Amino acid sequence: GVDLSVANLSGANLSGVDLYGADLSGANLSGANLSRADLSEAILSGANLSEANLSRAYLSEANLSGAKNYLQNHSFFIQLIRNNSNGFTKKQKEVASMIFAFKLCWKSIRKEYKTYATQIFKKLAELGWDEYEKYWITDKD
Repeated sequence: GVDLSVANLSGANLSGVDLYGADLSGANLSGANLSRADLSEAILSGANLSEANLSRAYLSEANLSGAKNYLQNHSFFIQLIRNNSNGFTKKQKEVASMIFAFKLCWKSIRKEYKTYATQIFKKLAELGWDEYEKYWITDKD
């Protein structure tokens, strides 16, 4: 439950740290190592996640609204799917899991799962997570 709102944690090594319920709203977490960190119920609204390592981070019930620069974070992606699982079909969840599990590059996603990925990114955009859809539309790999 620590208050780290608007803290500059750029490049910090927070691997395995217990940040359960922490307020990280507006924090700069760019390049931070948050692997295996417990971020459950943490507030990440407005946090900058550019190049942050969230591999195996526990994000259950974390407030992710308004987080920025999350595009390359596969852990963040799958948590968004989990948090909004009722809005996705079984096949879309399967494709999202494959995208996550294999950390596929955009070119591979486009080749193998174009229709489903388009639907997934569109739904995430409708929920306020538009970085994926914007990149999907503009990237030509």
